[in-house]
Amino acid sequence: MRSLSIVIDRSLLLQPVRGIVTLVLFSWCVTMRGQTDDYPIPTPPDSITDRAAKITYLAEHYWDRFDFCDTTLLHRGVYAEQAVSNFLFILNYAEEKADAVSKWITRVSVNAVSRRYFMEMAEKYLYETGSPMHNERLFALVLKQVLATDGWADDLSQRASILLRLVEKNQPGSVAEDFSFLLPDGSTSTLHGLHSDNWVLLLFYDPDCNNCQKIISQLTANETLQQTIASRRLSVLAVYAEGDQERWKATYNSLPANWLKAMDCSNVRGHLLYDLKAMPTMLLMDCSCRVLLKDCDIDELEDYLKRL
Repeated sequence: MRSLSIVIDRSLLLQPVRGIVTLVLFSWCVTMRGQTDDYPIPTPPDSITDRAAKITYLAEHYWDRFDFCDTTLLHRGVYAEQAVSNFLFILNYAEEKADAVSKWITRVSVNAVSRRYFMEMAEKYLYETGSPMHNERLFALVLKQVLATDGWADDLSQRASILLRLVEKNQPGSVAEDFSFLLPDGSTSTLHGLHSDNWVLLLFYDPDCNNCQKIISQLTANETLQQTIASRRLSVLAVYAEGDQERWKATYNSLPANWLKAMDCSNVRGHLLYDLKAMPTMLLMDCSCRVLLKDCDIDELEDYLKRL
């Protein structure tokens, strides 16, 4: 089965056209970028005057004029991808999303090429960490509709099922999944067994990952993080999750001395306990292991810690 994962280069992500921003945030007069080949955005009827109702109408009728049977549209430059980008932007502002998603996924199901293409686009824009439209709750709504709609190929349904399990785990407000880990002294412990009075920054990393090294250096240099650790309000648990014990032992001393260093013993990746689609992966949780931030970056982490 071909994986649908996409490694994102932010520069390749299409942004909603300026007219969409104007449409949703400022007025209902769409000003396109002068391109005649953009997928046309529907116009709410004059009888709908409420702003929220207009956005809902746009989301539910967005794909009315798209011919999902014509697969050549998927390869006409950025025509189809720009349409997806604009739709997801509108959908994010709609108060009622379920019907719009249901209509979209039902129409997409007409042929295998469309199903695969639009599944890839949904994953690219809503799920991948590098996307400025990253929205796991909205992606979960799409995945649930995929699983509820007849006509989707077994491989896509299987992928959707796995992704839904990952997306729904460790959401903010939920208790983080427990797992066991090995410590440098040879003892083992569990996340829930830490019994810490501090908040915990859980960091999954790989010592051979260049981005991990970069982020760890930035965390070490971050004044807000260091002050929070020094005041005993935060502990950092750095977990190596790649399974090579010798490699872990040879490298864990490179981590900051005031971090708790550990190696995963529960195969969190294989058992889908945590979504390690990118390295490093960071989650912030309180002393009860309740998730506060999932898949956060340094800026999100710093902003949150400043409010402590």
